[in-house]
Amino acid sequence: MLDSSIPYCMKSDGKYCVQCVAGYYLLTNGTNVSCNICVNIGNCSVCDGIVCSSCLDNFYLQQPLTCSPCTNFSNCLKCDGKNCVHCNDGFFLYNDGGSVSCLSCSDPVTAIDKCVRCWNQNTCRKCDSGYLLDDNQSFFFSFIFLNLFFTKIFQFLFKNHSSLP
Repeated sequence: MLDSSIPYCMKSDGKYCVQCVAGYYLLTNGTNVSCNICVNIGNCSVCDGIVCSSCLDNFYLQQPLTCSPCTNFSNCLKCDGKNCVHCNDGFFLYNDGGSVSCLSCSDPVTAIDKCVRCWNQNTCRKCDSGYLLDDNQSFFFSFIFLNLFFTKIFQFLFKNHSSLP
């Protein structure tokens, strides 16, 4: 959430800005605190005004401290220049014996059926609409099935309860 009293301030302690938005750095001059843009360092997310130390998503830090695009990797969110290290949402890192790529969580060959967000090819973290996650798998969810499930449980409980002394 932006602090509206200080332009480009992401976080404040109530009086002063303590963190700027991506692409800006905190400049303190006595009691004056401001957020200034990382000039001449395109696609930089963290800098000290002169030197970039971290790049925006889809870019990597390259010498001499410039941000270069992760163009060699499809669906890659973060790369180190040689390999993708984090995929876009809906994709997972897949190593097929030396070459790393980002595969879709919903890929029918390599992934979990009806999974839209996953950690890897075996671990789903969010299912498609209408499906529930259970033990890393996506299962169809319907109120009809839920109603039948609870009906069976109540029937079982009442049947067993009536036989108790």
